[in-house]
Amino acid sequence: MNASRLRRACWNNSLTEHRTQQARENLARLTGLPRTRSTRQDRSSASPSRPSESSWQINNTAAQSSNDQRALSSRAPYLDDLESAKIEFSCGGKTHSQLTFWYRGTSRAAGQDLLLFVDDELYDVYGETPNWSWVESSLVVPTGTHDYRWEATTDKAGRPPFWIDSIRCIDTPIATNNNGRFDLDDGFVPPELEGNWQINNTAAQSVSDSNAFGARAPYLDDGESASIEFDCGGKPHAQLTFWYRGTGQAAGQDLRFFVDDELYETYGETPNWSWQTKVVNHGGGGSHRYRWEATTDTVGRPPFWLDSFRCE
Repeated sequence: MNASRLRRACWNNSLTEHRTQQARENLARLTGLPRTRSTRQDRSSASPSRPSESSWQINNTAAQSSNDQRALSSRAPYLDDLESAKIEFSCGGKTHSQLTFWYRGTSRAAGQDLLLFVDDELYDVYGETPNWSWVESSLVVPTGTHDYRWEATTDKAGRPPFWIDSIRCIDTPIATNNNGRFDLDDGFVPPELEGNWQINNTAAQSVSDSNAFGARAPYLDDGESASIEFDCGGKPHAQLTFWYRGTGQAAGQDLRFFVDDELYETYGETPNWSWQTKVVNHGGGGSHRYRWEATTDTVGRPPFWLDSFRCE
């Protein structure tokens, strides 16, 4: 499935039931995917003592370790053509600031995808994992309660080749930053950051540190934009540095950077799609406000990441 035909994901907005249904209808229209087959009631508790109501299957067909062939995981079931199956989770309704889970995708056929929704908004789309191995996915979300839904889809009859395992809900207390270094690795959304970008581990700066987090632009409708704002906690500073990454940029996709509401620079792809350091020197002290605005002329996710803000 072409990711540029997916609709917007803004996980920090709570939708009414009417808007939720409209979102599902729009997703089906934009992607050609089937409307979700209702196979279960909404989960009100994550207690393991409750019987599973999900249409996914739990078995040992894909143990995370060859040393533990009895390990169980959740696997997408067989589906008819143009059907989907979902598994839902809400951390038992408990407050949390981070969700982690392990994911595996093997030999994926055209039209087979795994969609993750957070609070009924599309958050990400998964396909095959490298070497068909297990990969840990971590999301930092606004502290509170959230609902998660994984939907396996297929355009033709068969079993989507996806597994989910080891779901963890973590509640890290919010702390105010006192050193001017914001690495987004603290396990909560920093109160100094505002906006609707996503914080996750999808583009770690180092291969050896796959658990490093960065801020990523969300899915957007055509002609829309998403911003992230930052003011160093209101503290005076003479210089701002940050890390930036741009990958497969399409026409009409840009990242605009504003300083004190004035356009400072426009970014696109970075060389070799690698991370780069950007520096803004004010030549003196004072307080300043920064805004990064990802834009797109077509439905999709602008391919931009930000990380490691420094106020000096």
